[in-house]
Amino acid sequence: MKLKRIEAALLCAVLVASLCSVTSFASSCAQIRESVLRLHVLANSDSDADQALKLQVRDAVLEEGAHIFDGSLTAGGHRTGAPTAGAGCAQRSNETGLYV
Repeated sequence: MKLKRIEAALLCAVLVASLCSVTSFASSCAQIRESVLRLHVLANSDSDADQALKLQVRDAVLEEGAHIFDGSLTAGGHRTGAPTAGAGCAQRSNETGLYV
């Protein structure tokens, strides 16, 4: 009988620890989502030429938008900085023959 109480107590402790861990992880994920800008560059097909073009577009955008991705752009400044940078990225891709 005493062993069943110990097992029940251990089970409860494991459940509480698991719940706390999941809650902490969910909170961390929410903070990351608020501070991450995701960029998807899609290729027209799986051909080698289209995949190479996709990588060129990605590299040109990252090069042109380096100041965006260095962490200096704050959440408050994203409304003014990001559109300007986006226009610069589009212009850069057009100059290199890559159209956005």
